[in-house]
Amino acid sequence: MNTRNKYVTAMDIYMRIVSTYKSKASEISRVEVVRWCSEVITDYLKDPVGLVPNKRYCVVDGDTKKIVDGRATLPADIFKLEGVFDSDGNLLSGYVYQGDYLIFGDTNQPSKVYIDYYSLPVDEQTGYPLIKKGYEPACYAYCVYKMFEEDATVIPPKVPQWRWLQICESKEWEIEAAHRSWDGMTDNELRDIHNYIISRDYLEMVYGIQSPTLSGGDIYSL
Repeated sequence: MNTRNKYVTAMDIYMRIVSTYKSKASEISRVEVVRWCSEVITDYLKDPVGLVPNKRYCVVDGDTKKIVDGRATLPADIFKLEGVFDSDGNLLSGYVYQGDYLIFGDTNQPSKVYIDYYSLPVDEQTGYPLIKKGYEPACYAYCVYKMFEEDATVIPPKVPQWRWLQICESKEWEIEAAHRSWDGMTDNELRDIHNYIISRDYLEMVYGIQSPTLSGGDIYSL
């Protein structure tokens, strides 16, 4: 899969870290770097064009997808749940959203359930989050910060104070620089970019395939 033109993956950040901080290679895992990179995109940058909308994804069909013990299993890639609907497109109520599940009462279990939700773009082969080029410095600086955070906060600290200050300043500066990359863009321009990123033409260009569909639902432009 070709993601070189527009994206890098969290594995690129991981390889850069372990090649620079060889003594830390045995202390951090790829999963930790994936999680840290995701935190940068979702919690700090709140990327206006990186989230992918998934409309009317079926989570209960009464056949292969059922409510079991009052719980309907949700897809693993949910970042933000937008709405829960019945087969007629009406908004449902009387459920509890609890991470991996929708929980329904014993007397309120619909036969079919659909959801609208946002997910992060991921590499389809590895499942790792995709990071738009230009965000690598912010992700790298944040990962270095997280990697040394425990060392800097133990007593006595394992990292000199001057070095920890450098790491913190670098993290703050790179995240702010990534924020500034969107300054001056209008809402219409951001929407145009978003729609382009999730269009069939873009997916075919980046991935070399036709626009994929999720089982039970499709990806639509906003």
